Amino acid sequence: MHPSFNIMIRLLADTQRLFVTKQALIQLEEKIIRALEFSLHFVSSVPFLERYQLILGLHNDEEESGQIGDMASKLCRFM
Repeated sequence: MHPSFNIMIRLLADTQRLFVTKQALIQLEEKIIRALEFSLHFVSSVPFLERYQLILGLHNDEEESGQIGDMASKLCRFM
């Protein structure tokens, strides 16, 4: 599902709606994407999990820690 510019504009307060157009939103979106140099990433729970596995020491080669970390990572990929 993609966001509709018209729906976003309708969600604005009446006073703000007067100053925002669909074309202005499209130009702003283009400006933001260019500023980010098209460096957009898919957000998932895996990087979050990997960070906490590192903090909690579940990333190491010990068998039990490794199994917990591996199973958690596999579960996150299916969410």
